[in-house]
Amino acid sequence: MSQPKPMAARQTGGAPEGQDARPPERVAIAAEPLIADFPGPALLVGPDGQLLAHNLQAEALLAAFSDPHGALAAAARAAASTRTPGQERVHLPAEFGGAVLDLSLLPCETDHVAVLGRDATLETNLTGALVASRQLFKDLVACSSNFAWETDATGAFTYVSPRGALGFTPQELFGRAARSFIADRDPAPAEFPFEARQPLDGVETWLSAKDGTWTCLIVSCLPVFDADDRWTGVRGVCHDATLERGQQAALERAANRAELERRIIDSIRNEIEPERMLLVAVEATMTAVETGQTFILRAGADGRLEPAAEASPDGAELPEELWRQADTALRASTNAVAIVELEASGRRLLAARSEHRARLKGGICVTRGLGQAAWSDDERALVASVAAHLGIAIAQIENYQALERLSRTDDLTGLLNRRAFVEELPRRLTHQRRKQRVGALLYIDLDNFKTINDQLGHQHGDEMLRRFGRILRERSRVGDLAVRLGGDEFALWLEETELDGAKTKAAKLLAAADELSELTNDRAGAVSLSIGIALSNPTAAEPIEALIGRADGAMYQAKRGGKNQMVVARLAPEPSGPASAPADPAKSINPGAK
Repeated sequence: MSQPKPMAARQTGGAPEGQDARPPERVAIAAEPLIADFPGPALLVGPDGQLLAHNLQAEALLAAFSDPHGALAAAARAAASTRTPGQERVHLPAEFGGAVLDLSLLPCETDHVAVLGRDATLETNLTGALVASRQLFKDLVACSSNFAWETDATGAFTYVSPRGALGFTPQELFGRAARSFIADRDPAPAEFPFEARQPLDGVETWLSAKDGTWTCLIVSCLPVFDADDRWTGVRGVCHDATLERGQQAALERAANRAELERRIIDSIRNEIEPERMLLVAVEATMTAVETGQTFILRAGADGRLEPAAEASPDGAELPEELWRQADTALRASTNAVAIVELEASGRRLLAARSEHRARLKGGICVTRGLGQAAWSDDERALVASVAAHLGIAIAQIENYQALERLSRTDDLTGLLNRRAFVEELPRRLTHQRRKQRVGALLYIDLDNFKTINDQLGHQHGDEMLRRFGRILRERSRVGDLAVRLGGDEFALWLEETELDGAKTKAAKLLAAADELSELTNDRAGAVSLSIGIALSNPTAAEPIEALIGRADGAMYQAKRGGKNQMVVARLAPEPSGPASAPADPAKSINPGAK
C-alpha cells in the first residue's frame, strides 16, 4: 500500500473579529494508521480525485474511484474543495458479493480526502424487508373487507384502516372512544375488546353504525404495553358479520316457525273429534305466538264470520266488538293471504283469512296489548301459515259434519233417522235418570198410507211424508227428538214430559192429520194417525229397545182399536219387581171415535 505523508494536527482556531469566517476545519489525520487499521474499506484520495492509498478491503472500490469522471471521484473532489464531509452509498457489483457500503468522505488538512466505508448490506436488507412488509400490511389492510384499528389508553381510536368502519371515515373515527358506539340493543361485553387487557379472539360485539343501524363485529385483538409493562392501548381487526348474523337469525327464525307450524298442524291432525280441532289449533297458536286472547272465526250460512274457538291466558271473555271488527276486516279483504292489522277494544289485533278453494272459510286472530311490541314479520308469517291450514281444517270439519248429518238424517224428511235416534236416546235417558225426570216417547204411524201410495203414486206419498216431517220438526220444542223410523213410521221423544203433556202433544198431532188429508182431496180416503205413548221410568233401568217396544206395541193397539187415536203403554216395572208384571194396563184414547 502506498503511504502518504503524515498529516498535520487538526486546526481549531477561529477567524479574527471583523474578518470573514474561514473555510471549515480540516481533520488532522495520520493516514498510515487510519488506512491500515480501519476495520472496513478505507482510501485516501487527492484533491484532484486521484487515488493515493487504500487498504485491502477497499479493493472493490478502486474501479469506482479510478474513473476521474465517476460519481465517487467527483464527490471526493467536492469534499476536498468545500472542506465539507460527504456521505455516499455504493452498491458493489455481483463479483464483489453485491454488498452495500456507506462511505464517509472526510476532508483532511493536506486537502486530501479520507474515504471510510461501512458495510450496510444487512441493514439495507432489513430496511428493505421492513418496508416491503409494511407495504404488504398496508396493501392487505387496504384491500381487506375487515378493518384494522388501534386504540389508546383512553379507549379512543388512534388508527383505523383506510376503508374506515361503521360507515365512518378514518378521520371521523380518529380520537373518538370506541365505547361511544355501543349499540343500545345489548350492554357492553364483560371485557370490551377495544379496551382489552388480554388477547381476545372472535369476540362478538354490537356497535351502532353511522346510519343508526346495529352492526355485528367479530373482534380479535392484542393489548399493547410499553417498556415498563404499562398498558397503553389495544390493536386488533374486526370482521363485519352483520349480514351473516342476519342470515343466520333468519334461518333460525324460519326453522323455529316451521317447528311451530308443525306442532300446530300436528295438533289439528291428531285430534279425533272435529269439534276440538279448532280449539286445539287456537290454543297451540296462542302458545306459539305468545299473545293474549286468540280466537278462530268460522263462516256461517250467511257468509258472516262468528267465533268458533277461543283461548285466553287469563280466561277473559272475548269482546264482541273485537271479533265483529275482525269479521268485517277479513270479509272486506279479497287477498287470499291477506294479513289484517287493526286496533280494537284497547288491543292490537293481527288476523289472517282462512280460505279453501278460493272461498272464505274463516280466519284466525291473535291479540296483544297496545303497550306491547308491534307484530314482527315472523309472527305475521306464522299466523298466515296457520290460517292457510285452518282453511283446509274447516273445510274438512264441514265435510265431516255434512257426512255426519247425512248418516244421521233422513234425506226425505230432514228428521233424524233410526240410527241417530238409537244413538241419541240412551244419552237422554241417562240424563233424565240423573235428574229424576220423566220423558215420553210417541210412536206414530200414518193410517191408510199404503192405500194412498198405491192409488196416487209415490210422489204423493213422498210429499205426505215430507209434510208430516215438517209438522214434527216445526211443532216440536228445542230438545225434543223427531225421527223417521222407516216407511210411514215416526217417533217423537218429549224431553222431561209427564203423561198429561204427552197426551196433549199427541192430541195436537192427531188434529194435524187434517193437513195431510188436503194432499189427497179424499181421493184415497182420509189420512189419520195411530200413536203409542210410552213414559220412561227414571227409577227403572229399562233398555232402550224395551222402551221403543212398549211404544210400538201401544201404537199397534191403537191401530187395532180403530186408528186415529192414541194409546198409553203400561209403565216399565221397577227394578225390584217382577220383570213381566205390568204396572198399568194400556189405555186407549180416540178423540175421533163416535
